Amino acid sequence: MLCPKCGQDVGESKFCPECGTPINNNENVKEEAMTSPVNSTENEICDTQDKNEVITENTSGIKTITSASKKGNKKVIIGTLAAFIVLLAIILSIALKPKIVKINAKYDGDTSALVILDKKNKGIIVTGEKKNGKTVNLSNWEIEEPKELKADESASVIISYKECRTELKVKCSTSQALKISASYDGSLEDKTVVSKNQITVKATLKNGEEVDVTNDCTFDPESVTLETDGEYSIIVKYTDPVSGEELENELKLICSTLSIKSISAVYKGSTKAGTLIDENNKDIVVTGELKDGTKKTLSGWKISKPAELKEDGTVTVEITYDKFKCNLDIICSDMSESKYKASCQSVSYDSLSRYPGKYEGTYVKVTGKVFQVISESSSPLYYSVYFIRSNGNLYYVRINNYSSDSRILEGDTITVWGTFDEIYTYETIRGNANSVPQITAEYWS
Repeated sequence: MLCPKCGQDVGESKFCPECGTPINNNENVKEEAMTSPVNSTENEICDTQDKNEVITENTSGIKTITSASKKGNKKVIIGTLAAFIVLLAIILSIALKPKIVKINAKYDGDTSALVILDKKNKGIIVTGEKKNGKTVNLSNWEIEEPKELKADESASVIISYKECRTELKVKCSTSQALKISASYDGSLEDKTVVSKNQITVKATLKNGEEVDVTNDCTFDPESVTLETDGEYSIIVKYTDPVSGEELENELKLICSTLSIKSISAVYKGSTKAGTLIDENNKDIVVTGELKDGTKKTLSGWKISKPAELKEDGTVTVEITYDKFKCNLDIICSDMSESKYKASCQSVSYDSLSRYPGKYEGTYVKVTGKVFQVISESSSPLYYSVYFIRSNGNLYYVRINNYSSDSRILEGDTITVWGTFDEIYTYETIRGNANSVPQITAEYWS
């Protein structure tokens, strides 16, 4: 169908795409049928004329043939020229684009056995290095020969991109298990239940690594209850998925609660008269000798007959623990005056001065004259201090006589029974240092 205004071929459109004139298909058909002379000559002309030509007739009856495609041809030429320019730009951009001179590949995917290294593997990352030094990610690369990862092996594939090629090596993380070991870190005391959930099993792999395979193991038995002196064995089995070999390990458990063979007791407290020896006395230590020879401090022991320490005496108490018994003997350190005096020795001045370490703590007896009263006790907590001369030798003597009715004066001759402590050093009025034996008296007269 031709536009009646501009002669453009509009096809079946209702409006001319060139000038926008509305097209009435029915009227045009009728008009053409009514105005077209029916003769063979004009039919031939119509048959031979271009479809893009329009026939018009003026008032004189002269017909004119015009080309309706001139404007359309102009648009086609412009469109073709634009397409050519775009195509040329694409060709130039491709030609001038920096060329990939080198490719690199790395693997960031699953390294387990049976994984395929091929084009579909998302863990393979390929980058290209351009001539200008820039790096870009590539996608249209190829793998010449895909490989499958195998346990304890490395796979190598060749990756190509256009004329560039590179080799990618991937080490399989799956490794064959060589042995297993089971461990238990919980309590081993009596009545403890040890179950498979408390046991850890690790496999030593061919590649040197250790992995936890506890959840893939079987346990026989699955639990044990520990009892005193008991020894137990749990068999652990694991099937290696690589080799199919069944590995086995024996876990041995020994109850830490051992039976007692015997008990003994020692006393580390005060031995003064009046001290009560009973099961509440915290200075009594009871020890049990266990089945394996080791010793353990016990609690909960009993003393059926408590006793009190007395001067010059020794008490014996019986200690019981479970079915075991032992006796504890304690000697009272407080002696009667007569016994104390009888135990004191007359050690020479020279011996005390020459061997103080040997005689330290020894009960001694000294008789002499008070050479000087250094100080007198002002309370029961303090000693009176004197220099006593005996056979021309000085002794530094401490006496707790606060409660005594009689004072000790210079020139008094006294006898002291007490303990040799150490060598006492003092400064004389001339500024010299002098050392003498020191005695703490228990009794004096």
